Amino acid sequence: MWQTYTPDDKLLVLRRTDAGWLATCLAARAEAENAEDAIREALGVDNPSGDAELETWIAEHVAALEAEGA
Repeated sequence: MWQTYTPDDKLLVLRRTDAGWLATCLAARAEAENAEDAIREALGVDNPSGDAELETWIAEHVAALEAEGA
């Protein structure tokens, strides 16, 4: 399990599953093959979101997950 806070201070929790990733944020729950898509779905944002700060945040956290081999 991996957790962090979004730029607007919401708790985001990610878990690896057999099918990919499960992300939860507040009452939203999303499953996807990759962490980026799971994060975006849980946050309810498109790709790209149109928010430069959020795009940077997503990219940094996905890179950190990949670096950890998660």
